[in-house]
Amino acid sequence: MSSPFDELPARDGYRAVVDAVRLLAGHQVIAFDEAWALCTGLDKTDMRPDEAARLRCLLHELGYEAQWVTEVGRTKFLRRWVRGPWPIDFNANLSRPITAFVAN
Repeated sequence: MSSPFDELPARDGYRAVVDAVRLLAGHQVIAFDEAWALCTGLDKTDMRPDEAARLRCLLHELGYEAQWVTEVGRTKFLRRWVRGPWPIDFNANLSRPITAFVAN
């Protein structure tokens, strides 16, 4: 899988990663279309197939893996992108509710 940053000059690739980390901070578990909306400000209907492939690469490079998860106390599993904690997550979650998920 190639990187979405292969086509960018080094400076622009770095900026894209920094922006993505800032936007995804606090989102250890996220739906693909929610990640798209956070990173672009666009609706999922505005995503082209090549952009979806680039977003998958970006999420993968940031440590996300697609997994089946469910909210604690529920039985319906959903496909979400999951990653380990980042130090920036703590401050990002101070002003919003936290939802606990369980992986399958």
